[in-house]
Amino acid sequence: MGPAGPVPTAPATLRQNLVNGVAATNPDYTANLPGGLIEDIASTDTGALVTIDQARIDAVNSVTPYGANAFILAQQGT
Repeated sequence: MGPAGPVPTAPATLRQNLVNGVAATNPDYTANLPGGLIEDIASTDTGALVTIDQARIDAVNSVTPYGANAFILAQQGT
C-alpha cells in the first residue's frame, strides 16, 4: 500500500514467494531447472498471481462512496 493506494507487487517477488512457499513444504524442491515441467508450472502460476494481484488493486480502487454497496459503506463508517 502506497500513499496513493494499493501498489502492484513485482512479478519476481510473487514468483519468489511462490517458490519459497512450495519449498517450505517440500524438501529438496527446486524450480530453476530450465525447460522442465516444474519451471513451466511456476511460470504459469506466477502469471495467475499477477492477475490476482491486479484484481486486488482494481477492487480496492473501485470503492467510492458513490459506487460501494451498503456493506462497504457501513465498514467505512458512512
